[in-house]
Amino acid sequence: MWKAVLEAKRVGARAFGMFLRSQRSWNSKSLDDEAAEKFQSTCQECGFESCYILPHSPYLMNLGSPKEDVFLKSRAMLVEELGRCKQLGLTLYNIHPGSRVGAISVTECIKRIADGINYAHSQVPDVTVVLENMSCQGSTIGGHFEELREIIDHITDKSRIGVCLDTCHAFAAGHNLADEAGVKLMIDTFSKIVGISYLKAVHLNDSKGEVGCHLDRHENIGQGYIGLEGFRQVMNEPRFDGIPMILETPYKKKGGGTHHEASGSEQQIGKKKAYSHELRAHTSVQPDYDIVLPGSKDEMQCATVAATMALPAIPGPGLVTYTLPWPPFCPLDSWE
Repeated sequence: MWKAVLEAKRVGARAFGMFLRSQRSWNSKSLDDEAAEKFQSTCQECGFESCYILPHSPYLMNLGSPKEDVFLKSRAMLVEELGRCKQLGLTLYNIHPGSRVGAISVTECIKRIADGINYAHSQVPDVTVVLENMSCQGSTIGGHFEELREIIDHITDKSRIGVCLDTCHAFAAGHNLADEAGVKLMIDTFSKIVGISYLKAVHLNDSKGEVGCHLDRHENIGQGYIGLEGFRQVMNEPRFDGIPMILETPYKKKGGGTHHEASGSEQQIGKKKAYSHELRAHTSVQPDYDIVLPGSKDEMQCATVAATMALPAIPGPGLVTYTLPWPPFCPLDSWE
C-alpha cells in the first residue's frame, strides 16, 4: 500500500485515491500495524496530508438495503473500513450511499443509510464519511441533491459527513455540465441545497450517456457528452479550488484512452499550471485493482493518472487519480 504513495509522489501529485481492501469479497484480511505505520511514515515523508487522500468503499456495500443481513454486513464493513482509515491516519472515506432495490421507500432507505453511518461514527472516531452523488439509475439514493441533504440532516455528528461530486453522475442525473452556465448552475444548486462546506472531493468523469439519461456510464475526458468545454469550466471553477479531484475513466490497454487523456486533456482543458502523467498500478503496487469483470473478455487493469494544480493563492492539492475499474465489479443494478 505504501508503494502507491511513492508512485504518486514520483509523478508530482499532491493527492490520491485508493481502495483499502479487495472488491471481490465481504471478508478481508486485517491490516497489520507494521504496514499501517509504513503507510503513515511514507505519507509524511512524501508530504501527503490526510485530507487529500480519498479511500473508496467496496461496491458491495449497501447501507440502504432492505435486507437486514445485507444492511448488517454493509454496516460492519463500514466500521471495519473506518477502522482501517484510523489505523492508516486517514480522515476521509468515500461511499456510494446505497440503494432501496425497489423494495422500500426513499425515506426509509435514507434513514437506514444514516443509521448505518451514525453507528459507524459511534464505533470509530475522527474519520469523515464522504457521500457520493449518484446518477438516478434504478433505485439508487443520492442522485438528487435533496437526498444527500436529507441523509446529512439525519447524521448526528455533522462535522464528520461530506460529499464527493461526480461529474458523470451529476450530468446523468440532469445537470448539464457541457458549458459554463450549466456548471455554475449545478454548483449553485449544490451550494443552496447541500452546502458547499460539505464538499470534500470531485470525481472527474465524462459521460457515455446524454444529460438526464440516468445511466452510470463513465467515459474518458472529452470523449463523452460533457466534452472538453464542460471540463474546462469545472477545472477553472473557483469554488473547487483546493479540492482533490479523481478520475474514474475507462482504461484501455491498446490505443489507451487514459494515456491520451493524461497527456493531452489537461492542456486542452486549459487548467492553470496543470500537468499530468500516466502511471499503471501494477500488481506489485495495488494487487486488488486487477480484476476480470463478469461477462467481459478483457481484463480491466487499473491505471493511475496523476496531475497537480497550482491555483492563485491556493496551496491546495489538485489531482491524482487511481482510475477505478469501470463498470464496477458489483454493478449498481445488482445491489441487494
